[in-house]
Amino acid sequence: MDQQRCCSHEGSKSEGHSTVVSDRQLFSSSIFTRNEVSVAFHQVVRAMTPVFTIAISLLFLGKRYSFMTYVSLMPLLLGVYMATVGDYSYTAMGFFLTVLGTVLAATKTVVTHRIQVGRLQLHPLDLLLRMSPLAFVQTVIFSWMKGELDEVVMFCKMSMSYKLVLALFVNGVIAFFLNYVSFTANKKTSALTMTVAGTSMANGLPYRLEGGGDHGRVFLTASVLDS
Repeated sequence: MDQQRCCSHEGSKSEGHSTVVSDRQLFSSSIFTRNEVSVAFHQVVRAMTPVFTIAISLLFLGKRYSFMTYVSLMPLLLGVYMATVGDYSYTAMGFFLTVLGTVLAATKTVVTHRIQVGRLQLHPLDLLLRMSPLAFVQTVIFSWMKGELDEVVMFCKMSMSYKLVLALFVNGVIAFFLNYVSFTANKKTSALTMTVAGTSMANGLPYRLEGGGDHGRVFLTASVLDS
């Protein structure tokens, strides 16, 4: 019996480690260039993140959503279109990267919520500790592949100052707390709520805010009924 429990515990650790590694890879891989697409096209595709979140939850987690949840997303998507109507230009690579980034963003949100409330139940700080080092390494590798590291070295030699160092430090601190708050909110709400809130905050168009508010009311109603 003890041996069986030990094997089960080791399997759980192995699965948990794989899950965290995958989430860290998504965390760093979601950063990509937008030079290949217009801002309007990028906003429209990124606004589909809640749709991808629902699809991933349905396919891989077996989660079900109420009809009102789908209805509450309609004003949000309509608001995105109204806010970004205009130049929808993109290249083939830009289209691929934008869609890939949206899928990865949805996947990261779902996985982050799962490993904080599921079997692992990682604390947001523990999650950041595990993700950040690999994200840093992967970012450096991608920068080297694109030739940006040489530009960074040249900039540090020619233009770096104490004020810029301080600004970078402050930016890092802000980014740390931003991720901590984001992970904490993800843990206390849901992956879909986080993606809806992120889309609603992109700009202040009333339809988008109304869509986010509608989803919030649906989420709170469902939480009260479940309790």
